[in-house]
Amino acid sequence: MYKGKRYRVSCAELSLPKEQWTEQGSYQTFAAWWVKKTAEIDATPPVLPPEVTEVIESLKRKRAVLQTAGLDAKDYDDALRSAEAGAKAGDLDLVVIDPRTKARADFLATLGVDLSHLDEVALEAALGSRDYWAEKFAAAAARDVDRTVGAVLDRWYALVHHQAKPSSIINFQGYVKEFKALTLGRKTVLDKTMPVECITEAKLIDVFEAIKALPVAGATKRKKFSTFKSFVSFCVENRLVQPLSNFKSKLLVFTVDAVEKPAPDLAKIRTFLEALPDRLKLYALLALNTGSNNIDIGRLRHQQLDLEKRTLVKRRQKTGEWETVPKITYWLWDETIRLLRQERNSLAEFVLTDARGECLYISTKCEDGAKHYDKLKSQWRDHFGRSEAKLYTLKDFRFFSADLIKESEWRGMWEVFLGHRLRTVAERHYGSNENCTKICQYLETLFCPPPG
Repeated sequence: MYKGKRYRVSCAELSLPKEQWTEQGSYQTFAAWWVKKTAEIDATPPVLPPEVTEVIESLKRKRAVLQTAGLDAKDYDDALRSAEAGAKAGDLDLVVIDPRTKARADFLATLGVDLSHLDEVALEAALGSRDYWAEKFAAAAARDVDRTVGAVLDRWYALVHHQAKPSSIINFQGYVKEFKALTLGRKTVLDKTMPVECITEAKLIDVFEAIKALPVAGATKRKKFSTFKSFVSFCVENRLVQPLSNFKSKLLVFTVDAVEKPAPDLAKIRTFLEALPDRLKLYALLALNTGSNNIDIGRLRHQQLDLEKRTLVKRRQKTGEWETVPKITYWLWDETIRLLRQERNSLAEFVLTDARGECLYISTKCEDGAKHYDKLKSQWRDHFGRSEAKLYTLKDFRFFSADLIKESEWRGMWEVFLGHRLRTVAERHYGSNENCTKICQYLETLFCPPPG
């Protein structure tokens, strides 16, 4: 007998020979079987009786109705936690008093009304709570099932994600995921199952406070809240929610102090490069010389390189699927060529691989989006120590060159050099195939000048 259910097994089912079909001969085999069986039982989610499931689902529906109306649903959060804990432990009282009914009963008790003769069912019937919820549920049932926060977020993301900057796509995905399960302490602020009508003036303040409480930089908080407000605008434009009177409130603003970015210190950068081991130095040089990011370097293919002509031709891996991402020809520096010849794996699909000949940057798709394994970043961290502050990250080198290009005669080409998607008419003037030879030669004089 285990958890109210009896289990049986025979010696034959245990595959024992007949001479062991005795208590003494079978008890060890049975004990091993029972350990395995109880583990399977414990790992299997309990099948709740329909009446228990109805109690929990009823509390969830009532909570959603109150949240939609912008009312306090804390009592229902507490009741739901209590019901779910009771169901898990197997001791749920099937007649759970609705918090709304309990509040009415407590109020009547203060007036001297004796309700002790009524059980829970009679109490709810006497106070009319069931009629109240029946009316609310009827209105909720009339709504389109796709008008939940999660479903509308997905529709909005599908329409607008291509307008985000390539470097912001992963953050954008993360923000949408957060909005489907946003909390402030133990309070649920947003949940993907909530009806989208829950977005009111009060909800906008709640979202602002929840983002404000996050342990992230002020600039990140501003981006998150700006993204949420874009989603709210979409909902208003499509008449899913009413316009919010506090949408432009100056009280709901994250202020971030502007920080002037210092110019790259060429002498310090050159000294840092000279101290790097050859493999890490090559990563840094590819970022400086060709504007490559970790994906570009980790997935660099042999057909992109022509070391005799000193060229590397690529579209940025991260955003190559956009038609407006240009194909760029980069002229390679002497030191870059030397290290490429030394470090490349001529037998593998990719130019640079790990010790086992495997790709340095792995990206896989899953239900929650894309997952990435960046071995270049790991190698950089391992070299400097994961817990120590580093003078430069690998990502910094990409932007050192871009910052210097902005100050040069090729200032209009810095986004082309980085392989960004072309957005303005001025940028698209350059076309879809660009040659950055002169820019690369100029950068070599700064980062790898000849002796003397």
